[in-house]
Amino acid sequence: MIFVKPIATTVILSFLLTVFAAATIQSRDILIVRGKRIYTYEMPGLEKAFPDQKVPKFNVISTANYKGYNATWAVMGGQLYLVGLEGLVREEGKMLWDEKVLKGLTFPVKVEQWSGEVKQSNSVSVYDPNTNEMKKFVEQTTIVFKQGKVIRAEFDKRVPVKKLE
Repeated sequence: MIFVKPIATTVILSFLLTVFAAATIQSRDILIVRGKRIYTYEMPGLEKAFPDQKVPKFNVISTANYKGYNATWAVMGGQLYLVGLEGLVREEGKMLWDEKVLKGLTFPVKVEQWSGEVKQSNSVSVYDPNTNEMKKFVEQTTIVFKQGKVIRAEFDKRVPVKKLE
């Protein structure tokens, strides 16, 4: 058995609490598809969505937004678009939006080069009055893009949550 001196334990715990207390959940992008808002970390960065575009450098907006911008994406007619953008542009020293951030583009901006997958999971509980039981599910939405086009979309697929025994 290993014994750790109380002072060493206190130092280690203090360090760990400081590290975890400083961690802030980052803000997510919004993807609007079929009227549903999906809040996700899986949308592309601006450089990946628009590799031919000069993307400015951003300053940190807050501890919850290290990337320095907020993006709103939408699927229209099976195609991905960037429909809104605001960012703290380093050269300007202030918040700018849409065409003022991505100069030379007109919003909404069609995404034609990015491929990837976006997922969202939500816990759902449903009461069954016949059995007097609460059934738990995970609703999963998955959208797969290839060069900006939706190639697969699965909305609110219910996956039962198994009870731990």
